[in-house]
Amino acid sequence: MKIIATFLFLLITQIGYTQLESHGFKVDSWKVVEKSLVLKIEFHRESQRQVEDCKILVTKDNLEKNPTITLQLPESAIQDDVVVVKFICERDKDENRTEVLLDNCIDGICSAIITNGLNVDPINGKTFDFYGKMSKCQAMFLVFKDDYGIKQFIRVPLENFDREYQTLN
Repeated sequence: MKIIATFLFLLITQIGYTQLESHGFKVDSWKVVEKSLVLKIEFHRESQRQVEDCKILVTKDNLEKNPTITLQLPESAIQDDVVVVKFICERDKDENRTEVLLDNCIDGICSAIITNGLNVDPINGKTFDFYGKMSKCQAMFLVFKDDYGIKQFIRVPLENFDREYQTLN
């Protein structure tokens, strides 16, 4: 059973990776900027000619147990203000899916701010340990509908996240 589960995990992540690579995604590595980790992902939607940016910022707050996590997408890239986040975890049997609300839009960039690493799902109201999943899982997918109603997927690699986060002061 473990062999089948491992095979399926590898197959799913490879299919997702292949699809993203074929659509011209470019993922930078995590960069330390002051008390934050920043990951920039360039993605291209089929309905657009230009490349757009998705950013994830993880800011350490010494007064809180967990960091503040900010997801940013261009306002023009999203049809509604909810993004489904699905974590790919090899050994985690718990809930690996939540929805985040991109309710803070300024200058064409919409953000979801997840304080203390905990997200309150806008649909079901459950609290989700977003930071805990980022620390334990290998990847997460951001799933949303673009302004043409086409479902978009962005793969966020998390393999090195925990190690990089530990380097923050």
